[in-house]
Amino acid sequence: AAKASGCGSSCGSATAAKTAAAKDDCCDPLVLGASVNAERGEALVRVAPGRTLRLSQIRKAFENTDFSVDTKRLRLASDSTLYVGGMSCGGCASGVKGALDKVAGPVQVSFESTEASPVRLASAKSGTVLADAVKAMEGSQYTIQDLAWTAPTPEPEKKADDCCGECQGS
Repeated sequence: AAKASGCGSSCGSATAAKTAAAKDDCCDPLVLGASVNAERGEALVRVAPGRTLRLSQIRKAFENTDFSVDTKRLRLASDSTLYVGGMSCGGCASGVKGALDKVAGPVQVSFESTEASPVRLASAKSGTVLADAVKAMEGSQYTIQDLAWTAPTPEPEKKADDCCGECQGS
């Protein structure tokens, strides 16, 4: 298997997936790495802790390559955010929440008077794909305009001098 290392490396599929990283700059990458399963036609992209990668960034990165993004198979994960257009009030937000709760599990809808309001998936049901969410919106005025994944930020490790004293050092 080819490994991409350092800035500007090139190695086929891994590079294409890493290019999808749409990384901000070489020293502070948005994407830490990617693994490609050619047999299954899938790629797993690892996003840097606390950073957000949007589907629109991935699509743009693949524009001039032989690769494509199959949104029918794109899996939704916990802490994903869908950007839904067509909402104009709190009632709209309730309608979107009701439709998406059925297919993706509990969602939090934040109505914003912008082009697309964020819908956070608190804990996506296992196996939920973007196509399920799109189908849930069919026949309504709402459209899913983008999707984003935010990698969790790990808790900092406690050091010995951070001890609260309750354990008495044991």
